[in-house]
Amino acid sequence: MNFWWPGLEIIQTGLDDLFSVDWSLVRFKEESFASWAAVTLLAALLLKIGWRRWIKKEASYYEHSGYLINSQNKPGWIYETLGLLSTAFLVVGIFYVLVAMADPYTVQSGYTKVEQSQEIGYLRDTSTSMGWRYKNTNQARAQIVQDFLLKLIASRQDKKDRSFYLVFAWSPYLIADFTTDQQSLIFSAAIGPIVTTSEDAPKIWPGKFVLKVHDDFDPIPFEGGTNLEVGLRAVIKIFDEKGDKKITEAIKQNPASKRRSVVIITDGASETDPEEQFKELQKRKIVPYLIFIDPDREAEITLHGADSLQIKVADGLLKQVKRYGGESFLATDQAALDKIRQKLDQLYGLTAGVKTYSTEKHIYRLPLTLAICLLALGLSARLLFWKFHRIV
Repeated sequence: MNFWWPGLEIIQTGLDDLFSVDWSLVRFKEESFASWAAVTLLAALLLKIGWRRWIKKEASYYEHSGYLINSQNKPGWIYETLGLLSTAFLVVGIFYVLVAMADPYTVQSGYTKVEQSQEIGYLRDTSTSMGWRYKNTNQARAQIVQDFLLKLIASRQDKKDRSFYLVFAWSPYLIADFTTDQQSLIFSAAIGPIVTTSEDAPKIWPGKFVLKVHDDFDPIPFEGGTNLEVGLRAVIKIFDEKGDKKITEAIKQNPASKRRSVVIITDGASETDPEEQFKELQKRKIVPYLIFIDPDREAEITLHGADSLQIKVADGLLKQVKRYGGESFLATDQAALDKIRQKLDQLYGLTAGVKTYSTEKHIYRLPLTLAICLLALGLSARLLFWKFHRIV
């Protein structure tokens, strides 16, 4: 029982597949071979018939017994029909053997999507000014940025990026190293610091700095400044030391490809000029995308003075980014941030292509399965009713 059921299932599957084939689409590899086999078989059959006639033997043995047999004693039409049926099974079975010998096959087309992964660094400003109130809201800039950043990373969960997350104020802090797990990156960004500054910041900036110590920002001594230069320097070091070597080689072969980028989120009031680092980014084909959060020129002038380095750097930052191959965006309100996020996702679209291919699926097993079944039925019928041909 354990032997027959699997065999029957294989036969049933083969027959189902055979009758579902669109034979108008079937091609044959060995059509000439099958034709010659058919001709040879037909020639052998004709030779046999000719030989029997040559030696004056007839197909029926009733008249060769020397006796005249009454018609009522001969096998009836039912047995003659069964005899013809077994012959039909054998003939059709041989036909499907020839079909299998012709090696039938179908051509199946398909495609593969070629995707090139991106390497993206997320660089976030966590200086004191990021704790200031965002324009026309009751939230700090850092809180608005947090929502923006998490949505941006989440929107790329199916893009197969290799990404890292770095924050900076006066010093850089690597929160999440290169990873392709976007959920892990989101978690790191969600629990990471949003502002790193002195615990006296709320007292120094009453009414302007709206975050609470420990609950909303990380109190770190001697922190709170904005040093975009060291942040970019850390980004370059991570790409140099931990970047995918395959992407590095691909960029060398095709310098126009944009497979490495850094998203810079800052309010722009850097205390150092980062132009040299933008030059280094350009040398390495790392594209900078700058999101300038809630630029408040008047507040910065009040804080640092109209001729201060912070104001000059902020004024020149947008031009620097474009000069060295990047793009910049002004986030003046929440609606602008939503548009920026959508724009960034388009900029980071995967470099993808489609390769089409065709494969040959050989289906000789299907007609061969039917042939075996028909030949088995024909031989079984011939053996089963053989005795009725001998009784006269």
